[in-house]
Amino acid sequence: MRIFKAHKYELASILAACLFLITLIKLFLSFYIVKGESMTPAIFEKNWIVNHKFAYGLRIKKHQKYLLLWKTPQKNEMVLIKDPITNKIAIKKIFAIPGEKFKQIEKNTICIHDLNFKIDENILKKNTKKIPEDHYLVIGENKQISLDSRDYGFIKIDNILGKIIYYF
Repeated sequence: MRIFKAHKYELASILAACLFLITLIKLFLSFYIVKGESMTPAIFEKNWIVNHKFAYGLRIKKHQKYLLLWKTPQKNEMVLIKDPITNKIAIKKIFAIPGEKFKQIEKNTICIHDLNFKIDENILKKNTKKIPEDHYLVIGENKQISLDSRDYGFIKIDNILGKIIYYF
């Protein structure tokens, strides 16, 4: 008991530092266990991932939009997205970024880097054969089973929930 009394300020400061650190981690990072095999062989089912929530900007959760962007996703980065079809959270890789050129091969299908993607006709009418600003194409590593931009087309930056910074 004397040890606690003699070192109560040190113990209180250690406890306060730990609480502050836990709060910071919880604020900036989110942790998930992977369900599914769309990112195999890079990330396997039941792996843990660490998502950096503010890697690209300040996001307002209530409105599901970015209030402020300080960086944009780059090609081949692994990101956490809100799937536009299922509304579930998914891990995907950025395949193509705004401004990249594509070839239209059918009424609502484009080809970029030898992969075909179904795209909304309204976006194709407005566009000059480039991926629109704030839109991305994402794919899963396991292309045979992954539900990705080949199925639902472009995703908006607001559907990107963060950058995967670590997985194990």
